[in-house]
Amino acid sequence: MENFHGFVISSRRYEEKEAAKEIHYILEMVLEYEDVEVRPIYKLIGLSIAHFHQDPIKTLIKIEEKMVEDPDLFRYVLKIVPIQYKLETDLSKIGDLADRFESELDKDDNWRVLLRRRATNISHDEIVEAAAKEIDKVIVDLEDPEYIIRIELMEV
Repeated sequence: MENFHGFVISSRRYEEKEAAKEIHYILEMVLEYEDVEVRPIYKLIGLSIAHFHQDPIKTLIKIEEKMVEDPDLFRYVLKIVPIQYKLETDLSKIGDLADRFESELDKDDNWRVLLRRRATNISHDEIVEAAAKEIDKVIVDLEDPEYIIRIELMEV
């Protein structure tokens, strides 16, 4: 498991290059980040990966603020998902990562696991169970959670 500061960016089919250029411009020119890498994932149509050194959640908040100022900021980017860790597709490693998040929750916090999987044969239930069984906090709220453990699973 490694720390990974970046985004998964979705776009319309075959507009990955344009979306990658668009998010690259925002990160480098608007937010003035250095060492930004953005590339389409050609095996998964409509997706790109951005990598940078700043906190991805704080970066997404900054982008949302820029969008308030300029609603036409994006033409090709449809969705941005912050990524904090990158690991192999292995159920025990997914469980280890969930265990790490568990330490950030209080006993009264409610939470849920949200999964988006692509290009994998591992079932949805197996992945969610691997993550959820490591969290001993009892309040699971699928409708309105305070915390979401989002797993973006891609075998590329």
